[in-house]
Amino acid sequence: MKIRKKLTLTFFDAIEDVTVSIVGNSGTVETRTVSFNDFQTEIFDVSRYAAGNYSLLITTPRGTSLSGNFKINI
Repeated sequence: MKIRKKLTLTFFDAIEDVTVSIVGNSGTVETRTVSFNDFQTEIFDVSRYAAGNYSLLITTPRGTSLSGNFKINI
């Protein structure tokens, strides 16, 4: 049985055309441009990613950005 690993983002305000990127040691693994309603979530299935360190980058059309790091263990 394989355990599903997921990364869940929840936005508490409505926002349009947000770019969400996940970057690993070898470059960008996944990028999505999404729009959120209040309290909407976006789920990333990270179970297929290799073990290692990753960065999550969130950018709005106005250039506002937010980033964070996470680690996937085997």
